[in-house]
Amino acid sequence: MSNAHHEMSKDELWDALEGAEGFERGHILYTLALRHRSDDEWSQVIIFAEQSAEVMHSIDSTREEGYAFELIGQAQDAMHEHDTAIETFMKAATLFHGISLDEGLGSVYAYAGYAARHKKDHAGAAGYFAQSEMFYSQCMDMEESVAGAARDLGNSLARVDNREIDSLEALKRSLNHALGNSELHFIYEVHDDLVDAYLRVHDLGKALEHAESALRLAKTCPCPHCMPVATYRLGYVLRICGKLDEANKTINEAYTIAKGNGNASLQAKCMVEFGKMQTEDDLDAAEESFKNALVVMESTAANGGISVCKHWLGRVASERESFGQACAYFKEAIDNAEEARLGSRTFAPMHQSFAKTLIKQGKNREAIVVLESIGWHKSTEPINGIAVAKHMALYAQALLANGQTADALIRAELTLEQTSANQWHEITAECHEVRSRVLLHKDPTAADRSAVLALAHYTLGNRPEDAARMATEFIVEPHRMLKLVAADHEFREAQ
Repeated sequence: MSNAHHEMSKDELWDALEGAEGFERGHILYTLALRHRSDDEWSQVIIFAEQSAEVMHSIDSTREEGYAFELIGQAQDAMHEHDTAIETFMKAATLFHGISLDEGLGSVYAYAGYAARHKKDHAGAAGYFAQSEMFYSQCMDMEESVAGAARDLGNSLARVDNREIDSLEALKRSLNHALGNSELHFIYEVHDDLVDAYLRVHDLGKALEHAESALRLAKTCPCPHCMPVATYRLGYVLRICGKLDEANKTINEAYTIAKGNGNASLQAKCMVEFGKMQTEDDLDAAEESFKNALVVMESTAANGGISVCKHWLGRVASERESFGQACAYFKEAIDNAEEARLGSRTFAPMHQSFAKTLIKQGKNREAIVVLESIGWHKSTEPINGIAVAKHMALYAQALLANGQTADALIRAELTLEQTSANQWHEITAECHEVRSRVLLHKDPTAADRSAVLALAHYTLGNRPEDAARMATEFIVEPHRMLKLVAADHEFREAQ
């Protein structure tokens, strides 16, 4: 719309409204709506934008009518009327489609995506953001908007089951469009999003690269938060990569900065990471770290953080074989995660820890029920994310422990098939171990072949204790097994 009235105060706009007609009247009403939007007076926004839309409709000014509906939708979304807001945005989209206004379509679909995201409809939000990215891509000099839409798409897909690859690709597109076109802070945020995206597909090398890039950019930011957060994030990735000395040093640095600037939330996150590393050799220290972090999380009512702390306290209790206490922690962690509406992939590790503890107690049927509560076991599509793959491998183990050998074999083989495109050694090893145990007395040759493959993948996955266990439990003739593995490889190559 025209900028003719944008410099006027509210009083001047009211004066100008008197006697104004046609387009000028519609534009003054729209500008008044904008003034009320800047003051968060949303009911007033709706009143003036609706009047503007009526005027613009009466004079066939379709573009301006569409923008008025877009403004009404923003107000409705701000008032938590998300479904109504989406309906209004679609009215604007219909008008913009009628005049092929790609820039307007890019904008209105983005707002519809935000409204869907606000009501936790992440699949719906992803659909709208995909439309936004497409229409912005058809405009000249809109690289920054394309980058924003692609980022919103990637982050929405990150919350939709089995869309990890699509999420990663969208975020990669976002970074490509952002470089040279967006502010450094936005580029920093996309690098940080890509850290999580690569972790979800278990590409640790790429995750580490983006964590390092995010920290380099964060050091240029004048605000007191970006640099310590990026430092913590780098330490977090280093721990997952198994570089514990570097991780400890990096997280200590983040903790010191966070303590200096009073960032209690980040201090708690650092304490959680200290605890995770301490579980390797000092359960008492780990428990203290998790409890200290829990106190902070509870003081800030951070349900997501509370669930993480209780999950790890449960894992410590399980390691000590205090199974009753462990299960209590896991139940509370799951309740907190559901209250925070964290999503399946975020609280799946809690279900997995709970199931493992139940299996240790011989409560195998209960473990199966816990694992089936997420519902991933019903899908036969290729698995894109490491969280789902871990869940399915554990599900196969639980079925085997419960004596459901046929079901365990089917699940193990299906998981191997579903993850065949990925080099997830731990998942492959666990599934082959299930195969070897199920087939031990039915098909000794196939069992031996799976045992050797499990041993090899445990070794590649940096789980030497499990590799040694397989070597001890499955005594095989090395030369015969090498032939079997070679034959298996040739068979798969032929297929």
